[in-house]
Amino acid sequence: MAECVLQGPLVYESIGIYPAQTFFSVNRNGSVIINRSLKEDSIGRDRYTLRVIVYDSGDPKLQDTADVTIFVQRNPNAPRFTEFSYSRQINEEYPLGEDVLTVSAVDDDNVSELLAFMNEYKRSIMIFAVHINSIFHS
Repeated sequence: MAECVLQGPLVYESIGIYPAQTFFSVNRNGSVIINRSLKEDSIGRDRYTLRVIVYDSGDPKLQDTADVTIFVQRNPNAPRFTEFSYSRQINEEYPLGEDVLTVSAVDDDNVSELLAFMNEYKRSIMIFAVHINSIFHS
């Protein structure tokens, strides 16, 4: 009867399916790790497939391949206002062009804070998005 003898450690290698190998790799224990922020993916993919090969140390060397799919939940939280409702009483002589009130919202994804201002003089709503790196006006 032949005895099974371990010839050495298993070796893992990630060969990826573009662009998965840009963001993920596999370490020597077989754990898939993230190497780069997924926010850097300009397309914002919701899944990545990393192809992993495992080799043994036997003679002859044998291998197996597996595809690992990583699903990414992007922008999981909707913005929410910090108050349930907003109100303010003003008189008819309220100065034109002055802010009547400010409403604010937070986004638990921590990417921006949204502020809306109502200008009584123009009777319109202007929305401003305050982002970490820039300011947009619509």
